[in-house]
Amino acid sequence: MSTIYVGNIRGAIRDITITDSSPSSGTAIFSVAVEMVNTTASMSITDTTMTATNTPTGNAVALTLGTTTLPHLDNINTYTAGAQQNDGVEIGFGAKAVIRNSWIYISGAGHSVTGNPGSRLVTSTVNGATSAMAGRCDLVLDVANNPYVRT
Repeated sequence: MSTIYVGNIRGAIRDITITDSSPSSGTAIFSVAVEMVNTTASMSITDTTMTATNTPTGNAVALTLGTTTLPHLDNINTYTAGAQQNDGVEIGFGAKAVIRNSWIYISGAGHSVTGNPGSRLVTSTVNGATSAMAGRCDLVLDVANNPYVRT
């Protein structure tokens, strides 16, 4: 379950902070701030902070994208912590996204960005390893202001 679910619509999320701190008890083992499914370039998230935290047995994801086609993602800040697996941005199978001018921070095990061949991360800062983003990170820095080369 996510705090905000966006499915197959045109619109924008901007200038807001979205937080999900679902505990991993009962059926809620995931904490997801924003979930986007079946959206296109007519959907955007800009100037927005997304935070997801969880207890140690669950997963926390700030932004997850499923079967989306290039939504506009610019100047987003994500923070995930407290879970067994912490992911900043998770770009699922069949999704394509370019993340620009953003700050992706995780605390603990996980990935700052999990992508696929249709994904790119541009002019952004990360503090955790990426997954499936080899050759798709342009002008990306780590939190110590060094060029990011690990993927």
